[in-house]
Amino acid sequence: MRPTQRRGAVPRRAAAEVTRLRSERQDMGDESGRSTFSEGYAVPILGLLSLLFALMAGLTAGRALSGDPADAVLPIAFGVGAVFALWLRRRYTGSE
Repeated sequence: MRPTQRRGAVPRRAAAEVTRLRSERQDMGDESGRSTFSEGYAVPILGLLSLLFALMAGLTAGRALSGDPADAVLPIAFGVGAVFALWLRRRYTGSE
């Protein structure tokens, strides 16, 4: 270490290299701002998730219809989850 250089300081050449690499990484990025998770995985996973939520809503609907009105919260929440998963699936299907 040179006597004039502070401990932990980055030499100018290394700092310039870091800046150049950061700008290259930003240039390679997707300009749309969406995540890259939708590359073939999101649509099938969201479809299965929607099916699962719909199945759970159907399985819990009988107890909700014959019991306490507070029991209706669970199937309604599962139904909302199924609709939301379908909405996400449609959104990612349109972007591919």
